[in-house]
Amino acid sequence: MNAPPLEDLIKGELFFVNQLKAIMEKYGIYHDVTGNMIDRLSPVQFKKGVERIRGEGHPYVYDSSISGTELDSLLRRKRGMYSTFLGILTDNQYSGFFAEAIVFLALCKAFSLYGNQVDMHILQPEQRWINGVIYKIEFPINIAGEVFGFEVKNNYMQLSPKSEHVSKLLSPDLTLNPVLINRQSTRGLKSELMRRNGRVADLTHLLLLQHEDSHVVSDLQVDHIVTFLPKVKVREESYNGVEFKENIHSFNIKDLVEASFQVPIEVQEKINGLIALLYLSTRFRQAQSLRRGNRAVSMCLALLLQNAYAYLLGAQGEYRSIEDCFAYAASKVTGVLKGYLVKNLASLKQTFYYELEDLKTRKLVKKRLSRYRVKGLTSPENWLRQDP
Repeated sequence: MNAPPLEDLIKGELFFVNQLKAIMEKYGIYHDVTGNMIDRLSPVQFKKGVERIRGEGHPYVYDSSISGTELDSLLRRKRGMYSTFLGILTDNQYSGFFAEAIVFLALCKAFSLYGNQVDMHILQPEQRWINGVIYKIEFPINIAGEVFGFEVKNNYMQLSPKSEHVSKLLSPDLTLNPVLINRQSTRGLKSELMRRNGRVADLTHLLLLQHEDSHVVSDLQVDHIVTFLPKVKVREESYNGVEFKENIHSFNIKDLVEASFQVPIEVQEKINGLIALLYLSTRFRQAQSLRRGNRAVSMCLALLLQNAYAYLLGAQGEYRSIEDCFAYAASKVTGVLKGYLVKNLASLKQTFYYELEDLKTRKLVKKRLSRYRVKGLTSPENWLRQDP
C-alpha cells in the first residue's frame, strides 16, 4: 500500500504532527521519515503552529488556504479530540497499567506453554531485590539463568533511545538484561537494547480499556493503532488497570494462565516469540564464557540457531526447508565467526540440524519431513520501511 503525498492528505485540513505520523504508519512509514517529509513541505502552502494541551506543547500543521475563522474552529475541534485521546492514554485505569495487565497475562501463558522448555521463571512482580541490588521493575523474568527486566510502555509515539520513557532501561546502573514491550519502537532502540543483551517487542497496537470516549480514536483517524478490550477478568472478578495492579500479588499462576484467553492472539504470539528469542540469546552469551577450544563452535552454532529461528518467525507459520533455514542463518553471520563458519561448514551444518531437532523436542518448532515451522509464535519486532 503506497502512502499518499502529505500535500494531498493535509489539503484543506489540520493535523497534529504526532497524529499525522501515526496515520502514515498505516503505510509502513517510520515516524522520523514522516517528520522529514513535514519539514520539506512548502512553507507557503502549509503552515505550522504549536498548541498547549494538558501542559505540553503539541505541534500541528495545516493548509494555509483555510480561512482564519475556519482555522480557529478546526483547531478548537481537533484540540478537544486530541485532549480527550491524551487523557485516555495517561489514565492508568485505561492505558498504562491496563497494558501491563494484558502483557503479564501473556507472559503467564507463555510460561505455561514453554516455561519448562526454556527454563523460565516468572519472578515476583515489582520485585525490589535481585542479586542483592534494589530495583523496581515491572516483570523480572528468569530464563536459563539470566534475569530480564521487562518494562511495558503503552505509548502513542514510537520510542527511541532518546525517549524519556526508556531512560530507566538504558541506565548504566541497571545490570539486568532490558526488555521493552511497547506499541512501536525505532530501529535505533531495537539495536541499542540488543547490544545490552535485551530485546524489544512491538505490539503494533495500543492496548486500551474500552472508554466512553473511545470514539475519539476513530475521529482522529488513528483507530488502526488501537485495540480496545473489556476489563480483565480473573476468578470471576473484573479489573481495570489500576485494580489489577493493586491485586496482582493475590493472584496465583493458575488463575492468571486461565485468564490469558483475554489476551489478543497477535499479542500472545509476539510474547511467545520474544521468550523463544530471549532463550536463544542466552545460549550465545553462555557460549562466550566457554573455554577457548569449544567457544567458537558453540558461539557459531548459537548464532546460527538465533538467525534460523528469526527466519522461521518471519515465515508466519509456513514451513521452511532445513536447507533454507541454514542458508539464511549462515548469510547473517559476520566478522570472525563468518570465517570460522566457512572453514568448518560441513561439520557446523550437521550439528545445526541436531540443534533444530533439540528445538523440536523443546516444542519451539514443528517438523514435517525435513521442513520446519513455528506455530503460535511470531517475530516480536516490527520493521517499517525507511522510505515513503
